[in-house]
Amino acid sequence: IIKASLLGIPIPLCSCGVLPAALGLRRDGASRGATTSFLVSTPQTGVDSLLVTAGMLGWPFALAKLVTAFAAGVTSGTLVDAFPGKGDEEDGFSGGCADPPGGFFRRLWDFSYRVVFLDIHRWLTLGIVVSGLIVVLVPPGYLADVEVLNGPLGLVAALLVGIPMYVCSVASVPIAAGLIYAGFPVGGALVFLMAGPATNAATMGAVRKAMGGRAFWIYLLTIVGFSMAAGLLLNRLQPLEAVAGAKFDVDRLRE
Repeated sequence: IIKASLLGIPIPLCSCGVLPAALGLRRDGASRGATTSFLVSTPQTGVDSLLVTAGMLGWPFALAKLVTAFAAGVTSGTLVDAFPGKGDEEDGFSGGCADPPGGFFRRLWDFSYRVVFLDIHRWLTLGIVVSGLIVVLVPPGYLADVEVLNGPLGLVAALLVGIPMYVCSVASVPIAAGLIYAGFPVGGALVFLMAGPATNAATMGAVRKAMGGRAFWIYLLTIVGFSMAAGLLLNRLQPLEAVAGAKFDVDRLRE
């Protein structure tokens, strides 16, 4: 379970792209817990999203995201193995990806450019556009005056927006930056960064079919629980300036 989470954290896969990879691991003999751990940890972060998060929001924020993804993955996998459900066998997902042709450098180029870059650049552009709209339409700090967003209900609001929405871990970062700029709590932005990439309506249905009902609820509730706990902790530990540091400069973002 720990190895599955450590394997998944650096891989740049979205919540839909992680499904065939996780089910391939399952077919190759990985336990149900290890498969669930990979499903939870992988879409929440990745080398690409970690660097984008550090660049836009600072390394403390990026490390909080990294630690939460790992803890959620290990916990979910442990619970799935500890509480197996009746009839929760693998269902109907077959096939896999054959090794691409060509030598090492050809495969390296094909994956880094044709798979990773071409997959994330559209969503990253979308995230920047949404972030720009938030910055233009919502005055700086405006949401900070909305009392309900500064407590646990702000985290719930971020959760309700993030869970059904399809957004990859890279595209979610500029959206979160725009929300913080508008005065959204830092913890709420972290909840959006964790829950948004890890879940969406299509993925949840596929996970339910592939892993069974009990594993699905463990998967979903673990993501919700850890993202909420991390958001609350981040809100309590430090104010925005200390969490994001010099990287998050409102004047620089406005420029």
